[in-house]
Amino acid sequence: MQTYFIDKKREYFVKQKIIKNIIWIWMIWLLGCLSPSDPVGVKVLSEQTIDTGSYCRTLDVTDSLLFVNSEEQGARLYHYQFTTGNAVTYEQVFDAPDYGQSINAPVVLLRGYPLAMTLKYITDGVHYRFLPQDAFFSRVAYGIDNDDRDYVRSFAVTEDPANETVTVFTLNKSYEIGAQNSFKRFTDSTHVTMRQMTVGSFGELFWLNPPVSVDSVNALGGNAKFISYANGFLAVTNSQLEITLIKADVSNGLQRAGSYDIPGSANCQYSDQSVVFTGLKNDFGCYTALLDSAGNVISTLQLAAGYSVNGIHTNSGLLALACGNDGVLLYEWNGGLNFTEIGWVPTDYVYQVKIIDAQTLFTATRAGVEIYRIDY
Repeated sequence: MQTYFIDKKREYFVKQKIIKNIIWIWMIWLLGCLSPSDPVGVKVLSEQTIDTGSYCRTLDVTDSLLFVNSEEQGARLYHYQFTTGNAVTYEQVFDAPDYGQSINAPVVLLRGYPLAMTLKYITDGVHYRFLPQDAFFSRVAYGIDNDDRDYVRSFAVTEDPANETVTVFTLNKSYEIGAQNSFKRFTDSTHVTMRQMTVGSFGELFWLNPPVSVDSVNALGGNAKFISYANGFLAVTNSQLEITLIKADVSNGLQRAGSYDIPGSANCQYSDQSVVFTGLKNDFGCYTALLDSAGNVISTLQLAAGYSVNGIHTNSGLLALACGNDGVLLYEWNGGLNFTEIGWVPTDYVYQVKIIDAQTLFTATRAGVEIYRIDY
């Protein structure tokens, strides 16, 4: 009888040990499946989706307008407003299926002028549309040799309403011209151009007279794909692992300011104040670089390791990272490279994100435009 009791007791402790080991193995497996940082802390108050007809790849948003590029439907403009209970009402203003379709074209809504800008084809330059009067897009004027029209990979815009000017930067694939203009052959190189335009009374973009504010920087890497502008500097992904900085001054033209390495292949790029943000592929997160007034890198910081970053935006003291299947990561941004992780917003597969205010996110996803009202 005593032996039987001891055997049962031993069996009990053995089972308990096995159960504990199973629990530990399960916990280790679970932690291994999680990304290095899986934040929590964002409460979704409401969610609403605008169907854009296919994957929404890029978007820009003002306080009443939403401009998107749909993968199969092209460029679309919506007017929206928030109603009681965080609901959103919207109506489609226009759609332009010939613009941006299948090329993931950037879309831009200017803040100082009622102008929308995007690409028609990569071989036909940047186009703009006066809102809401114009029925059609018009091409931004280009130079005599078309050097800023053909094979546009990316563009950036800055505006100065006080002086009634808009400056357009384009990243183009370079080419060679044959004798007597007999042929045009693209090369394994890219270049950046700058044009400053004046805005007419009906939204037209005209060359300044004389057009002294046209300039270019040549011989950039063939892999250059993205540009962004802020605080007087263009940042160009000059190769898979390098960012080239260009000082952009209308009076003095474009001048190379330096370069720095990034720890992975670029997926997107964004600039704000004196910080350049580069979203990286293959779970390398977001690489940030703080610049001084001469374009020198003061310090760098890598955020969101373990995530691939498709899109970046800052506003209202926040940084948002669009991370594909992992949704949107949200950080508090206190200037410089001072970031504090807030949390995570689950979305459909997300390509881009825009912060409207501290409680509102618009996201470009495979489901369309997903709009989130949040608290944290």
